[in-house]
Amino acid sequence: MGKSLAAAEGSGRATGLGEIALKRLVTVVLVGVLAGFVLPAIAPPAAHAAFDCSTKTSFTSNSVSYLNHSCISSAPTYASAVVDRKSHGKAPVGRIGVRARAYWSNGTLCERSATRYNTSEVTFFSVAFDHGCGGYVYSQGFSETWNGNGYKRVGTTRTVNLFY
Repeated sequence: MGKSLAAAEGSGRATGLGEIALKRLVTVVLVGVLAGFVLPAIAPPAAHAAFDCSTKTSFTSNSVSYLNHSCISSAPTYASAVVDRKSHGKAPVGRIGVRARAYWSNGTLCERSATRYNTSEVTFFSVAFDHGCGGYVYSQGFSETWNGNGYKRVGTTRTVNLFY
């Protein structure tokens, strides 16, 4: 009647409808597997709400202990900088300040807040702003603390990059 299955396999030709369907299934599976590996590598990641804060930096100014860090969020989109007074109670008015900044992943500044100073006695002070940066963005700001003769500026460590 027709060629044997062994002859069909040897020639690379399918002899029956079942074999054609099997080859199509294998092709679909291979395309799906490749799409699962190739598309994520070339397409930007899907936007998801994300949040990150940098590690805290410990420092002393005018014999007072402080910690500072930066945070970034994708929903809502904001960058912030935080300073936390760890000793000597509350800081008098105007003694601590912070500035938040948002950078693109290549290190170029995208946007920044003004440097703000505390207007009441506090042990914790922060500033946040809604940035309009797109792409991969991280936050890295600084704090300023009164040292007796002026302000001591200490940079925060940076956050991870978030995609917007």
